Amino acid sequence: MIKNTPRQEFLASIAKLGKEFEKAKHEVEAHELALDEAMQQLSKIIKDKHINAVSRFAQDNPLKEEVNRADELMTLRFEKWEEQIKNRKRNTKFREKYGDSLLVLVYGKVKAGKSSLGNFVAYGHENPNDETINSVLHEPQFFMEAAAKSDQFKKKENALLARKKFSVGSTETTTEIQGFRVPGLTWIDSPGLHSANPENGDLSKSYADAADLIIYPMNSANAGRQTDLEEVAVFIKGDKPFIVIIPRCDEMEEDEDDDGNVIKHLIMKSPENRLEQVNYVQEAIIKLTKTAGLSQKDLLDTEVITLSLYYAQANERNLKKLAESGTTQLFEKLTKLTQSQGVSLKKETPLKNLRNFVDEVIDGDLSVGKLKNDLQALSKSMQEQRKQLEIKQSIIIGQVRIDLEPAISTAVAKHKANKNSAALSRECTDIMQKMVQERTSVALEEIIFNAQSSVNSAVKFDELKNLPEFKQYTETIELTKNSKKSSLLGGLGAGLAGLGAAVLTGGASLVVTIPAALAASAAGAYLGSKAGEAMTDADSIRVNLGDNTQEIIAEITKISGESAEKAIKQAFKKLKEELLDPIELKSKKIEVALLDFENTLKINVRPK
Repeated sequence: MIKNTPRQEFLASIAKLGKEFEKAKHEVEAHELALDEAMQQLSKIIKDKHINAVSRFAQDNPLKEEVNRADELMTLRFEKWEEQIKNRKRNTKFREKYGDSLLVLVYGKVKAGKSSLGNFVAYGHENPNDETINSVLHEPQFFMEAAAKSDQFKKKENALLARKKFSVGSTETTTEIQGFRVPGLTWIDSPGLHSANPENGDLSKSYADAADLIIYPMNSANAGRQTDLEEVAVFIKGDKPFIVIIPRCDEMEEDEDDDGNVIKHLIMKSPENRLEQVNYVQEAIIKLTKTAGLSQKDLLDTEVITLSLYYAQANERNLKKLAESGTTQLFEKLTKLTQSQGVSLKKETPLKNLRNFVDEVIDGDLSVGKLKNDLQALSKSMQEQRKQLEIKQSIIIGQVRIDLEPAISTAVAKHKANKNSAALSRECTDIMQKMVQERTSVALEEIIFNAQSSVNSAVKFDELKNLPEFKQYTETIELTKNSKKSSLLGGLGAGLAGLGAAVLTGGASLVVTIPAALAASAAGAYLGSKAGEAMTDADSIRVNLGDNTQEIIAEITKISGESAEKAIKQAFKKLKEELLDPIELKSKKIEVALLDFENTLKINVRPK
């Protein structure tokens, strides 16, 4: 076997970088620690949602929908962030485990030749036999990774460790993360994209973030198809270094020997055919790069490599044909990368992942800014609900004040005969409580669930106290024989005038002026009845002036109106305190937490 092949030179070159890789990983730890702390602080606040308060909303309350929407979006975004963080942590542990080596991931569709390529890097053969395996200078250390290590996984892992190579076959052979290690290099053979097992593709995408370099093989029968380019676009957008290869660029050529026997020779596809595929894929990559707003120099390389592992191993002793196989070009490219950019690739991978995460959280589809906008929309709905409550409160107070007077008048008339002030007080209290509860419940049933029960518990009146007692007004009038008729008539006229004035005022003076007017009127009537009769030297009459019914009605209406207004305001205040205030307070806390989180990401987490 030829010594110092491009494959061997690559392995020797990367082996020298192990210690430098180890140093590089410590430079990102401070940023990752800051991210973990920021997520923990945000988690304490954002996970405590508005559930308790919103459960009391009426089903048709538009604010309920707004709160639920904000909570759902908040949960969705945070869960997405947590998922990304979880993947990052898993990838971080994966990198730490293999932190002294360049992490290369072969990533592509099933049956794209990924396992064959891994074997070739390890042994110089796409499916090495035992002799080849036992003859290598640095024996590859194979391993397998999976999220759940079942009994089936253990069997597969043991089989891999026993055969010391990747299984190569026509069916899907890679269903877990598998790889090997040699000094300075960790090579990952990933489950195929669009695998029959959906979890396989998900596992590949997860570990793609951890890789320092991605090798993406495209099927030579249809290189550059849309699904391939969509995957490459993800690498470009994520600023992930990658190399595109097109394996199996070979074909069988038939010939006849001197005896007429058909002889088949493995040859490379024509240079024209290979160049056409290279140009097509390369132009597509450049177009994707421009679409992403990058320049060609932002890419690691736009070079596309066509190769044939079968042709290479069939001509392993011929350097010229090895070069024709494309494997020389691949290993020279890998060697150049490790010598010029190996350490920076190792360091930049986690830094780029952090930048991408921060950029997604700040400006992506699930950004902090969009979540803050959702909370602002909720705040506007809250303010609108508060306005509606103020309007409803004013309407209820007005209605109750209007309806109280006739209801109280009826109650006073009911208890007037027996002059039972205690019974009147109880009835008026009941009237007030029932009226306030009913009016308030009807007004709030569109806002709060089970409004009747909530209002009844919030509106409780103490029995009205210190109400006016029922009174009968009387006055004693002293009369004499010598009183002149003119004087009497003058007094009578004055009394009548007083009565007229009292009637005309109709207001607060009514209770004060009526007794005098009535006394004068009664005296006139009395003297008239005595006309022509002999009178004693001194005579007197006691006149019944009426009662204080109107005074009682006015006083109770005033007291109950004030009590009702106070109770209504208290009920609405309690509603705001128990329903709206917690939501608003929670939203403000979340807004502050999001702002702090955003600033931490920009200042402490995102690498410059």
